[in-house]
Amino acid sequence: SAGGDATSKYYVDNARRIYGNYEVIGYTANPNDTPNEFANGSQEIKLTTQSTPCNTFPGTSIVLPRFIDNSEPAEYVAPGMRALYLADQYTVNWTGLNPGSIEIRLLNHYNTIPADALDKDLNWAPEAPLHYIITNPIYNLFTLYWRDYLNELYSPQARIMEAYFSLQLGDILNFDFSNKYFINDSYWRVLKISDYKIGASELTKVTLLKILNANLSDCNLELDRSLPDGSYTWTYQGEPAPGNLNCCNKIGGTWDAEAVKCYGRKNNSNSGLGFNIQPPTLNNGTLPQNSLTKTQDYNGGSDTVFQVAVGKNITDLGSDYSLLVGRELQTDITPDSNITGRNAVVKNTGVHYGGGYRNGAGNPGTMQAGTIVLSNSHVYNFSGSASVLVIGNDTLNHIELPTDTHWLVTIDLLATDINGFYLYSKSTTSFLNVGGGCGSTPVNVLISEDSLGGQLEIVPDIDTLTTPGLFRVRAVVNMIGAYLFPTPALTITGTVNYIQVR
Repeated sequence: SAGGDATSKYYVDNARRIYGNYEVIGYTANPNDTPNEFANGSQEIKLTTQSTPCNTFPGTSIVLPRFIDNSEPAEYVAPGMRALYLADQYTVNWTGLNPGSIEIRLLNHYNTIPADALDKDLNWAPEAPLHYIITNPIYNLFTLYWRDYLNELYSPQARIMEAYFSLQLGDILNFDFSNKYFINDSYWRVLKISDYKIGASELTKVTLLKILNANLSDCNLELDRSLPDGSYTWTYQGEPAPGNLNCCNKIGGTWDAEAVKCYGRKNNSNSGLGFNIQPPTLNNGTLPQNSLTKTQDYNGGSDTVFQVAVGKNITDLGSDYSLLVGRELQTDITPDSNITGRNAVVKNTGVHYGGGYRNGAGNPGTMQAGTIVLSNSHVYNFSGSASVLVIGNDTLNHIELPTDTHWLVTIDLLATDINGFYLYSKSTTSFLNVGGGCGSTPVNVLISEDSLGGQLEIVPDIDTLTTPGLFRVRAVVNMIGAYLFPTPALTITGTVNYIQVR
């Protein structure tokens, strides 16, 4: 049940659920199984203790329960009965007339802070805590104490047998429901003994459940550790080995067949292998972290950090510092991309907005817009010389278009030094990628200014030949009056604002 503290109420009020609870409708032993005939009725297991979401103490990285309410000033809330680990200790030092220190015991439902894959969790299922964790531990109450039992009940291989046995009084007196009985090459446990009669010679009806391999999977790998994207690594006889579906199911993970990875952060709430839906919030705290708010599918990259993803079918996030909001958003291993809207496909660092779908058009990126920032530094030695602008600080990072795409582009260029020398222009052109063949239309200069009264101009030139498939934007300086080269060392910044049609 939920406590009366502000953090517990946050999950009830915003996520519409109790922190740490796990509800399964139509339980299956594996995600692709069809619920069998035994999966009917309902069963509720309720603890006498209350769940305890923790959070960082404001302005610090100390993670601890906070038994206070939302009033101003906050008031103490009696915690009631809680079950928590002594996860860590934190030393707080103070200075002044009497300097000293105190050890603060950090209690948590995780047995260590920050929690990792092989740690333990007193929740029923993996959660989305308000503080940093490396990944959700696989050893929670459900996986430790209930999953194997329910798998035996609801696996496609599950069997219930009714048979008649000649039972003696000693059999009844020594009976225990934890006993296992070997019958017809299999082990069984007793569910029910019906109408046993003392002293009678009649056969007694017994209902038994077949005991299956608890893991219900053929897995000879050992879980090794978790990666920043939430996936797991594996070993076989001490050596690194690729994961597989069976091993992923064994630990209650989510298997991504396309990435060939097992994840511990995905939602699969219609089976016993799933995780709770994450609340509409971001992780916070002072430690490095992956922040994620999601409503449906998600496919993170291998090294993602500080990433926010809100929406549906968000895929291929292979880089740091991403923000995606909306639906059907895709990016190809692109660093520092900010994407919002609906139906956007992105291949370049920048800010991008998906405008949805045209009537009768269902391709990704049907209509979208965005801004890409380019830069470089250069000394121009003669009229007509050029500087190749790049994305970020990567000399190989140039603009790339998805296939069968047309951009209408506005390019702003500014070249300046620290003494007030500047050149500026605004131009239009268009980029095309048709079947992998790239080209651009002639540049049309709309505005040209400089600090010298009209002696120089800076204009863009689009190069699609040097690196096939990429659009290299060059900033060319031309002399249009009397000017003595070379120029000062200039910092050039350009923005490419595009409208996309696919």
